[in-house]
Amino acid sequence: MKDKKKLIPRIIMIMMLLVLGIGITISIIDLVKEKSGAKKMINDDGQIVTLDEIPGKMDQHTVLLSASQSNNGLVSREEDYHQSNKWKVYYDGTVEYYETYNLSGRTSIVTWELTDEQFNKLIELLQGSFFDYTEDYDSACDGGTWHYTYYNLEGEKLHSYNGYNYSVPVLLDISEILNSDMRDEAVIEPVEMGDSHSMLMDVVWDRHVEDVNADELVSTHWTIYYDGWIESTETYQIGGTQSTITWRLDDYAYGRLVRELKYYSDKKYDEAVTVDEDYWTMTHYDESGNGIYNANAISTKDNIFGGIWGELQVPEEGFAYVDTTDSKAGCTTVYNVDNYSIQIESINPGHSDGTVLFSSYFYWQDAEDSRTTINMEYYFEKGSLVESYAIDQMSKTTLNGEDVYYHVSRSDNWHDTLWLHYHIDNNRHMVILLETTGWRDENNNWVDETDADLEKLVRDEILEKAVNFKVAR
Repeated sequence: MKDKKKLIPRIIMIMMLLVLGIGITISIIDLVKEKSGAKKMINDDGQIVTLDEIPGKMDQHTVLLSASQSNNGLVSREEDYHQSNKWKVYYDGTVEYYETYNLSGRTSIVTWELTDEQFNKLIELLQGSFFDYTEDYDSACDGGTWHYTYYNLEGEKLHSYNGYNYSVPVLLDISEILNSDMRDEAVIEPVEMGDSHSMLMDVVWDRHVEDVNADELVSTHWTIYYDGWIESTETYQIGGTQSTITWRLDDYAYGRLVRELKYYSDKKYDEAVTVDEDYWTMTHYDESGNGIYNANAISTKDNIFGGIWGELQVPEEGFAYVDTTDSKAGCTTVYNVDNYSIQIESINPGHSDGTVLFSSYFYWQDAEDSRTTINMEYYFEKGSLVESYAIDQMSKTTLNGEDVYYHVSRSDNWHDTLWLHYHIDNNRHMVILLETTGWRDENNNWVDETDADLEKLVRDEILEKAVNFKVAR
């Protein structure tokens, strides 16, 4: 009985010591925080981060907050719809803002300065309950989403949020601070296409290829001119340099490209070549041929290369050669296929997409007031033509002195296609597909661009120029 009485006070004493120890530990942590002036929070990765002591606006043009509002609603890619708003807030209180549109690209950048009250409130929000939220894509179903990222003075990400912000008071408060009448001054600056065929840009993309035995693309060279023309030449590891493809930018693409150049004109990139990385180089020229901007990069992320990448792609609606005396039209392209080679000499030489497929486009004037873009693909197929097809059921004509069998397939829900069949020998024959171009609308219905009569094309002399080729062993 006496032992039990002695045990109870001991238990009480131990509990009191534990409580006292916890209290002392908490006090020490608070004291360290108070002395260091540091505030610690848990970021979106679950890590403890130390926040900077920010007494107010600072003489440092370092990004404090990046924010964007994206339009993810149902839109047509053919329309110049509004894609996003983007803000950057700096530690000196400066705000940079621009908008992006689907076809036009960026608006002009407008800037303003937060008041001391706005800046201090923003810091309080970012270093407070902003850390309690990371993502929300479930609370709404419209097309407007937000993205916020908070950085420290060293440029390291402290915390970010992605998703809807309708039900998050701190995000609504941050958005309210970002709002300003100055946003109305962000406009699409008009750009007129030049008349000069002087070089506007010269871009080279050198690709890293791991398989030294694969005929992969190793380099692409683009030249862009002030009159909107682009020349693109590809070089393959085994096949060598291909024919130069040329096309002309439309007004939207040209304006977007020039505005991207202006946006990045003061943002220099000079990254060194890195082993196992693709490498980009670019020079921007004035109309007199003087280089006014150079850049080198190992990626297209957040730089001029990413901004102009879309404009450098061969357009889906086709390409043509510059219609001048120094036109590349008629140049020869040679491709090797097994033991055969095909030498194409046409109004628009082929573009290699594989070892047995060559694709090209050409324009056909099928009526006085219309022009049809024809997609043309060459295929090598095994076996003789007689053994592979019922040629007695096809129509027959002569092109470039060669007998050719053909038929036309039509569909309400796909391309109209002209099939040309050439005999090579008992081991090989060639099939050339010529297709009208078009697209699918929002209801997935096929929209033909021209309603071209491909039967009529067989009787047109332009077809002979378009499919002028030679096959050799």
